[in-house]
Amino acid sequence: MKKAVSACLIALHVVFSFCITAGISANQATNKQETAGLLIVNGRVVTMDGDKTYFPSGTVAVKDGRIIAAEASGAIDGRFKAKNVIDASGKIIIPGLIKLGRPG
Repeated sequence: MKKAVSACLIALHVVFSFCITAGISANQATNKQETAGLLIVNGRVVTMDGDKTYFPSGTVAVKDGRIIAAEASGAIDGRFKAKNVIDASGKIIIPGLIKLGRPG
């Protein structure tokens, strides 16, 4: 469990960018799966954007160290494929949160 949490924290130490590019929208329209390096699924996603968007069951997709999507699980299902998938059931995901302070 610690390993999954550590992997989740590492993935979320990337710079937060909640803007979804037009290329992702185009892929969704053509039903092609985009490859992500990591999918964090089934977590409670708190985006901390201007609207404080919250998804009780959400997914965060990460590619090349950047967050490329953060949405409700049902809206994102099938859009991405990834080698690494973390099931964050019952956990809170805050994309882009960076832990400051000394290790330990």
